[in-house]
Amino acid sequence: PTSVDPNAGRPRLTISTLRRWLPPLAKRIPPLVSAYLVPGRVSPRLREATMLGVTSVNRCAACARVHERWARTVGLPVGDPLGFTTDEAAAYRFGQSLASMAPGAARPPVGLGARHRAELEAVGMLMELANLAGNRFLAAPGRERGPG
Repeated sequence: PTSVDPNAGRPRLTISTLRRWLPPLAKRIPPLVSAYLVPGRVSPRLREATMLGVTSVNRCAACARVHERWARTVGLPVGDPLGFTTDEAAAYRFGQSLASMAPGAARPPVGLGARHRAELEAVGMLMELANLAGNRFLAAPGRERGPG
């Protein structure tokens, strides 16, 4: 029997994408750390909205499941994007732009301080690589792996 790859047609992690995304992400390690660990970090709702935006473009099923759960945990209305605040909608669109463009080409939402813009950009870049890796290496639920 022939198995259909549920990740077919989705962007995947390649050596080329690693070369393109990893160096800019490495430069953003400090804002990435501060996005999660430093008091006054970017809002968890904006962070999750950004990651959901990236995932909406890359369609990584594993990442979508995890981040939809995390978004619900922080009170982001996942099932109703119309329920996003203006800032959350801007973060979501930023995530979509980031996933569709070259590293550093998408502009973080206006109205945020420089630190929070840098944090959202770092979080979005990490999500981009996670999505691409998920599409390449993670089997969809219920998909059987071959012997071995």
